[in-house]
Amino acid sequence: MTSVAMKRLSLLLVSISLLCVSGRAQTYRGMVDVAPALELQEEFYASGNSMDSYGYDGVAFAMAVSTTHGVQLSRQHYVGIGTEFCRRLDISDWEELGSIPVYAMWRMDFFGRKITPFFDVRAGYQVAKANGFYGNINGGVRFNLTGRTGLNVSLGVRIRRVEAGTGNWIKSAYSSWRDDYGRVLVRQYAFGFLMRIGVDF
Repeated sequence: MTSVAMKRLSLLLVSISLLCVSGRAQTYRGMVDVAPALELQEEFYASGNSMDSYGYDGVAFAMAVSTTHGVQLSRQHYVGIGTEFCRRLDISDWEELGSIPVYAMWRMDFFGRKITPFFDVRAGYQVAKANGFYGNINGGVRFNLTGRTGLNVSLGVRIRRVEAGTGNWIKSAYSSWRDDYGRVLVRQYAFGFLMRIGVDF
C-alpha cells in the first residue's frame, strides 16, 4: 500500500470513529453476510515475449464473506467499517490467495419497518495479494426477525483487484531447458455481479 493511500484510508477511519463517539441517538450495529458472485475478468494470451488481451471474456464463480461494524446514526442512516474475504472457486483459478479489502460503508434503510428496502455503498482499499481500489453497491430488502436482528437479501455490483495467470504456458526466457515453462501473472480489475445474504444485529 502506498503512503498516500494509507493516509487517505487512515483519515477515513478516523472520521468514521469520530462519528461513532459524537452526536446523539447512535447505537452500535454489526452485520455479517455471504456473497456468491459471477465475475468478469480480462483474459490474456502470452506467447514468447508478447502478451495480448482477449477483452473481458473470462467468467468465474466467486464467494465472499464480509463483516461490518458501525453505528446507526438515525432510523434510516448507518455508517461503519468492515472487511471482506473473497476468492474464486473455479478449478482453473490461479488466484491462489483470496483478496482482503478494508472498506467504509454507508447504508440507508428507507422506511424502518418490519420489511423495508435498503441501499448501501462500500468503498475501500484491498490490502492483500493484489492491492487496489475496492467498490460495491447493493440494493435489497431487510426482513425484521427480532427487535435488533434482521435478515438482509440484496443484489449488487462489485469491482476488485485480482492476480491471475495468462491463458497459456510460455517458455521461460531465463532457461536453456525446453521443458521449463512458467506463467505470466497479471494484476487487473474484475467486475462482479453478486447476491448478498446476511444478518444484522
